[in-house]
Amino acid sequence: SATLVDDVGAEMRAMHQLGLLALATDDWSRAAPLFETSDRQAQLVGANRLPHLVTAAISRHLNGDDDLASSHIKAASSLVQRNKAEATDVLAGIGKSLLAVDCPGLAIEVFDEAMECALPQNAEEQLQTLSEHLLMANAAMTQTDMLHHEGLRSLLDGCLLYTSPSPRD
Repeated sequence: SATLVDDVGAEMRAMHQLGLLALATDDWSRAAPLFETSDRQAQLVGANRLPHLVTAAISRHLNGDDDLASSHIKAASSLVQRNKAEATDVLAGIGKSLLAVDCPGLAIEVFDEAMECALPQNAEEQLQTLSEHLLMANAAMTQTDMLHHEGLRSLLDGCLLYTSPSPRD
């Protein structure tokens, strides 16, 4: 519908939602271009690129496209550094979206990054909410989720301060 009305903002949101659905079905090669398209559209309308860059990086990583994943995280890192308060909210939103489409393993990693953004701000209420979301995601985890997402933490750790991702798993 968004493409029929020529509404770039609506199309951006639709592409992002389709990317989430592709992630939920483990179709990472499909998810990545959807998120990358939503990122390009975000640039056209001046929307926040962070949710699209992070989800594109996750998709690329899961698909084995590590160079592209690192490139997306590097771009996301500069956005996080500019405004950690906003990044905390955006990352929490991504985590909730991932939890909603039954991707608790991915959600945990994104919530962890949101917490790392919130800690320096001493945002007690946000930290409490993020803790609750982490518990929900952890309760929803399966052994398959744990194996699927090996190495994702080291990629996303680059979101806070981009350097070369270091193994932490």
